Parts: sequence; C-alpha cells; structure tokens
Amino acid sequence: MISAAGVGSGLDISGIVSQLVEAERAPKTFLLDRREAALQAQLSGFGTLKAALLDLRTSLSGFASANDFQQRAATSSDGTLFTANATSGAVTANYQIVVDQLAQPRKLSSQGFGSSAATVGSGTLTFSAGGDSFTVDISATSGSVAGVRDAVNAATGNDLVTATTVQVADGSGGQETRLLFTAKGAQDLTISVDDIDGVDTDASGLSQLVFTSGGVENMQSIQAPSTARVFIDSLLVESDTNTVEDAIEGVTLELLAADPAATNTLTVSDDSFAVKQSLQAFADAYNVFVETTNALTRVNAPGDAGILVGDSTMRNVQAQLRRVFAERSLQPNMPGNLAEFGITTQDDGTFTFDETMLESQLGENPEAVSEYFAGEDGLAARLTTLLDGYLAPNGTLDARTDRLDGDIGRIGDARERLELRVQATERRLLAQFSAMDSLVAQLNVTGDFLDQQLSALSGITRKR
Repeated sequence: MISAAGVGSGLDISGIVSQLVEAERAPKTFLLDRREAALQAQLSGFGTLKAALLDLRTSLSGFASANDFQQRAATSSDGTLFTANATSGAVTANYQIVVDQLAQPRKLSSQGFGSSAATVGSGTLTFSAGGDSFTVDISATSGSVAGVRDAVNAATGNDLVTATTVQVADGSGGQETRLLFTAKGAQDLTISVDDIDGVDTDASGLSQLVFTSGGVENMQSIQAPSTARVFIDSLLVESDTNTVEDAIEGVTLELLAADPAATNTLTVSDDSFAVKQSLQAFADAYNVFVETTNALTRVNAPGDAGILVGDSTMRNVQAQLRRVFAERSLQPNMPGNLAEFGITTQDDGTFTFDETMLESQLGENPEAVSEYFAGEDGLAARLTTLLDGYLAPNGTLDARTDRLDGDIGRIGDARERLELRVQATERRLLAQFSAMDSLVAQLNVTGDFLDQQLSALSGITRKR
C-alpha cells in the first residue's frame, strides 16, 4: 500500500497544503496585526496624554494655597553682619539692627596627654548646662583620651556638649594630646565626676576632668560662654545661639559678626518671585500639554494623522480646560480672567506669561490675586477637580486604557481561534490530498496491469 504523500500522484502535496493554509491564514493575520498595532498606538497615546496632564496637575501646587501669595522676603543691608529670612506671617516693615555681641559656648581643655591612647581613668561623668544634664559611664576599657571622647559623643541624651581631641605643642618642642569639651549653647557648662578611685576632685584619674564653675576647675577654660546681643530698633534682644528666632514675628536672624558701632537695615517686603515662578511653571506645563495634544491629533495628509485624532476623550479634556481658562470671575473688584494676570493665549494655543502684569495686580490688590488663583473656587481648585476626574484611579483615562487592554486581549483570543481553524483546515486538506494520492496510485497500478494484458494480447495476435 502506498502511504507517502505525493508518491501516487507525483505532486508536492506538503507544499500545496502549506500554501493553501497560508492563503487562509495571511489575510486574517494581517487584519489582526493592523488592529492590534492601532490599539497599542492608542494605548501609548493615552499614556503620553496622562503624563502631560499629571505634569499640569503637579504645577498647580505652586499657587493652590493663599500662603503662596503671601510670601515675604527679608533683606539685610550688610550680609557680612547678619542675614535673615521671613515666613508668610511676617509683617512688611523696615528695622534698624545692631549686632552688639555674638553668642559663644564654653570651651574646656584637659591637661596634656602623651597620645590619644593614654589612659585618663574610669568612673562616671555628668555634664550639666542650662538645667539639663546627662551621664556617661567610662569603663577601664574605654578610659583612654579617645575612648572618653567617643563615649561622650555617643552618649544617650547628649544635646549639651561635643568632645574632640587636638594635637598641640607641649612647650618643650614636642606634641601632646588634649581633650576638648565645647558646649552646644551659651549656657555655662559643668562637669562632675564619680571616680572609680573614690576621690572625685583630685587632679588624677577621671577626676582631672572636673569643672564646676566657682568650685573645682581641673580643666582649663579656654573660652567663656556669652549670649548673643542684638538691638532691634534700639530694643535689646538676647539669645543663647546666633540664630535669633521670632524676636520679630515670622523673621529669623542669623548673626555672623559683631560690630556695635554699625547700624544696618532689615527690610521685610512682599516676595512675588515664588508666585511668578509657580505661574511660569504652570504656563510651561500647559504648553507641553498643548504640544502633546497637537501631536496626538494632527492631520497633515490622508494617511498621516495623529493616533488620537477624533477621539472623544481628547476633545473633551481640551474643551473643558479651555472653558475653565475662559471663565470670568464674578467677584467684585477682581480681575476677570487669566489675561488680566499676564497669562494670554497665543495663536497656536500655548500660553505666554507677562510678569509685569502680574506684579501690577499683586501691588494693587494682592488679596484679589490670591482669591482668583487659590480661593475656595479659584483657578487651582477648579483645575484640580477637572484633572482629578481624568487622572484618579478608575477615572476617565483609566477606563479608556482598560477598554483598550481588553480589546488587545480579545485580539489575542482571536489569534488562538484562527490558529485552531487553520490547523483544522490543514488536517482536512492533508487528508483529502492523501486520499487523492492513494486513488491515483491505485489507478496507476490498474493502468499498468491493463498495459501488461494488452501487450500480451498483442503478442498472441502476431504469432497467429
């Protein structure tokens, strides 16, 4: 029995079937590929649109609060003596400032040691300043100069002192190591000791670190503490540090140098710089949105169009944004729309920002500017509500992309069904061609037999 396909007929059955199967598969695969590519492009387009809207939404944070329109700038007439910064709670005014004295901490030095590994002693150190204190346990293994330094700096509750070691000349041409304690504030610093040797005030062991103001002073005071003294409009203000906070409400002074003979001016004024930066960032973000939507909806020529041209979601978000920008304020004595704050629309739909117009409005009526942008129903609030409807989880854009993902998934299902149909077609064709080939083989055998019989009859006739 002939079983090899094509043996009976001599035809390339495998090749014929493959071509017929491909003719069945190709046009349907082409349509599915084209549909999937279009859906993937739309999905990418919505991702680009969402990124542009997110940037626009983020830009609103710079003018969403009334405080953003109440910033203050603090300026020193001599930045070598003091600098200043102000919060929105500061009142605009001028102040006369005299830096009479800087704050400085108590600094104490131990006696000289041969090296940082030299033994100091063991026991307990207690540091006190300004009504606060903390205790450090010094064991025999941590009783070196470096060990005491590290234990003090690492002690729990140490907000009072910093320990360091320095190498200094010993007066004989050599070097010695000294342990320094520097208070963190201008309050006086005292050190008491519970020495392991039982004597807490002598000049040996851990007791050599004792310093009690007006009492035992085994350490050397190399700098006495003093508070900062600054005159503000001839009124004396004292501070434990060189940072003077809220002597003027909402203003912080950083004292850098003292000059009792110099009177300088501190000016607290409105600061429009941050507002201008925020509105410029908003205009820039909107311009990126416009450029993005223009690219997604362009129509240059037949067959050359943006991937979201004609899309209803795209049209809606564009129209709704333009509607918000065009709305006029109904508040009395308030500028009516963005153009009156210097933000105008150009021919290509993008914004341009004129800072001079904004400064003029801020100078004439800062409360109205604040209300227009940051009020309860101001521009920032209305835009936030609009954009959140598109950007929120399960919002408009998520719904669109979910549908596109579903459509792409269904194309995958269609590919699987197509492949099953093609496989069934291939099996059917192979079976049909195999049956044909077998029939042809049988007919060939019969034909050969008849040829043989006819040849035999012809031989008999010739003999007769």
